[in-house]
Amino acid sequence: MVLHSEGESYAFDPALDLDTVETMKAEWLRLVRSRAAHGDALIAEPDLMSYLFRWRDYAGSLDEPREWMVKAIQTDEGFARMATRMMSRGTSSSWGDRVSTPHNTFNKQTIDDFIGIDVAKVRCDAIDPAEFPEHEKALRTLHRSVETWLGLRPRDPFDF
Repeated sequence: MVLHSEGESYAFDPALDLDTVETMKAEWLRLVRSRAAHGDALIAEPDLMSYLFRWRDYAGSLDEPREWMVKAIQTDEGFARMATRMMSRGTSSSWGDRVSTPHNTFNKQTIDDFIGIDVAKVRCDAIDPAEFPEHEKALRTLHRSVETWLGLRPRDPFDF
């Protein structure tokens, strides 16, 4: 590790030049577009949401990832699967707790950007979560979140 004194300047020589970085981004976009075009290849990615955000950033707009999302959620099964993929899971605890409390949340901006809150509301209203036991918790959590965001349900002080 090289230490520099305060006020001392030094030249930073990046390992990659800007053209190389742009070429790498273009290649990444080509690969993700290819995965998106091949059915479930993209949805199976463990970091799906990171991929969608990076796709948005590298493409310069939400258009492509949102178009992919529209196709991915056309069916009720697809919507249920995506709800599970978009839900964040965490735990919380307080002083003296012996066991942490699990909690599931959705990011309002993410739902709005990739699905649309009004679209999510219509889809949640139309789907019986019990028909998708594997995705039931995510569907119920999303429905509750959407209704809270739209002011149709009071905010639960225990919701995160």
